[in-house]
This record gives sequence, structure tokens and C-alpha cells, in this order.
Amino acid sequence: MSDIIYAKIAPRHIDFLSKIIESHGHLAILSTIDAVQGKVRILATPSTLSEVNILLSNFPFPLEILPSFTDDSPED
Repeated sequence: MSDIIYAKIAPRHIDFLSKIIESHGHLAILSTIDAVQGKVRILATPSTLSEVNILLSNFPFPLEILPSFTDDSPED
């Protein structure tokens, strides 16, 4: 079971966020949903969700937590 956090950050900070999450003992998995808009999905487990939320609230760049979003990209 996992908890999903949707967020939006400046596209130039996606790689930094990914490295921060990975460097903290693989707390979660970050997937880029839309690199141009800076939309990401963060998959955490119930046991790591609290720590992930603390990490995101202290991220050194603006990060907006989104309630959810859909992939609006056209299908191939």
C-alpha cells in the first residue's frame, strides 16, 4: 500500500527534489508527470509518509502540494 502526494515545483528543481528524496534512505519514489509544468507524483509508504511530508515542508524552493491531477497528455 502506498500514499500518493501530488506536487508542483519549478521544473528546474525536479532533479534536485528527486536527489533529496533518494538521499534520505529512499523514503519515497518520485515520478515526473509533466516536466514542463513541474508536476510530480511522490509515492510513499504509510510508514514514511510523515517523514516525507516534513521533508517537503522544508524544501528550500517553493513546492505546492496539489489535491490531485490527471494526466492531460494526449494518448498515442
